[in-house]
Amino acid sequence: MIPLNIVRKIANQVKVFLPENNQVTVDEIETNVGFVIKRTEYEEYEIYELKQAVIRELKTQYTLVPEGYRKIELNDPIRKRPWIAEKRANKEMWSFWNRYKNYLLYNKGFAPPIIEELSNLTDSILDGLYDPKANVGFDKKGLVVGQVQSGKTSNYTGLICKAADAGYNFIIVLAGLHNNLRSQTQLRIDEGFLGFDTQYQRAFDSGQHLIGVGIGNSGLPAHSLTDSSENGDFSKKTASINFQTPDTIIAVVKKNSSVLNKLFKWLSNYSSEFEGHKLIHGKALLVIDDEADNASINTKKNPNERTAINGWIRDILDLFGKNGYVGYTATPFANIFIPTTERNDLFPRDFIINIPPPPNYIGPDKVFGFDFYNDDNLIPSSVLPICIRIDNSLEEKAAINTFPSSGSKKDSQLSSNIPDSLKTAIKCFIITCAIRKLRGQKKEHNSMLIHVARFKLWQSHVKELVENVFMHYKLGIDFNEVSIIDEIRKTFEEDTTNYQSYKTISKRILQSPLAKLR
Repeated sequence: MIPLNIVRKIANQVKVFLPENNQVTVDEIETNVGFVIKRTEYEEYEIYELKQAVIRELKTQYTLVPEGYRKIELNDPIRKRPWIAEKRANKEMWSFWNRYKNYLLYNKGFAPPIIEELSNLTDSILDGLYDPKANVGFDKKGLVVGQVQSGKTSNYTGLICKAADAGYNFIIVLAGLHNNLRSQTQLRIDEGFLGFDTQYQRAFDSGQHLIGVGIGNSGLPAHSLTDSSENGDFSKKTASINFQTPDTIIAVVKKNSSVLNKLFKWLSNYSSEFEGHKLIHGKALLVIDDEADNASINTKKNPNERTAINGWIRDILDLFGKNGYVGYTATPFANIFIPTTERNDLFPRDFIINIPPPPNYIGPDKVFGFDFYNDDNLIPSSVLPICIRIDNSLEEKAAINTFPSSGSKKDSQLSSNIPDSLKTAIKCFIITCAIRKLRGQKKEHNSMLIHVARFKLWQSHVKELVENVFMHYKLGIDFNEVSIIDEIRKTFEEDTTNYQSYKTISKRILQSPLAKLR
């Protein structure tokens, strides 16, 4: 097996010789792959196999055709002022975006058509806001809707890059309710926008602690009020960045009333009184609200009251004479039903954009389908054969019956056993991680979700049981225990779905629309 990092390394070398307009033929790919491989030395790999692997990778990237996005916008000539088309003529302006675009293309393996669609989409979002350098005050609000795990973070990272290029010099990302989610988002911003690791520095310092877009590129000045450590959220003690700098400042914060309160008070120090209202001049604010349906909406029944988080978000926006708010969510229902009676609430009055999933996106509909099917029915043809329905043996039922059912109560007896099917699933997860490492995906994230009950007591108990089983296999692998190695090998060789043979599954996969993307 040729490692994926080797395949992508050669593919990136080939891209230099391919047309930039995404109109690439198979002949051009094959010719240039042969040309590049001849000029390089990879003696440890069989040349024909290597060439075919690189051709498959490039064909996958250059034959994806993304679906166009849809946009609903306010038809108001006063609030709707297109400006991006005029700015587009200044090609030197888009330094942050061009750096991020190349990072996606050469480091993350994004297909060129997907990047082009991302560019068009972020242009449209930015066009829905105001030109931050215009000599007018403004407040605009929009919403971007996308499927779960379909690239929303990549989208708003691209938007941040373009916003910084255009002149939005203070950016706030509202990143979930918990420290770990905020930390993960900050790391993505470090890699895709800042180019340096904020755990070691928050202010731009050329050549230091470079990651992501910063590696191998000229440094672009931007600064962060927060860092990617677990406890790196905003605090007055660590807010050491010079607020008056002309460079872009970014803060990735939790949706936590205490944190937002501190941020508001810190920002208020740089405001001045204007017509009885505190206002910050000389800065254009962009707020990006990740999972905008969660905690941001005012749920008070009394129209004269506001929930704490909603209130602080609105107060921070109101501090800036120039501000834009863009919410991102997969479930927009609460957002579109926000009452429009208050001018400064978070209703997306200026635009709503729907992000289509990329052509190679696999979501719940591809795994489970939309139609209910019984044990006697065939799986719908639109569903990939990757969901295994467990037919438990008599020996296993004793363990399963002690796991909670839908009617169980939180004080029901806790089981000390794990079903064999769950042990098999854990072994499959270990095998999957090993295969990804062999493919060169050593630093890619791996996760496994196990859900058996809504009760915290049960969740904590099952977590302990699973950790014990996982450590049992881990120690067996670490010490090369023959019985454990054989058990995992047997799982690899024999584990198939319980409803079809492996041959039938392979045939269905090859016939599926996604087969050509493999």
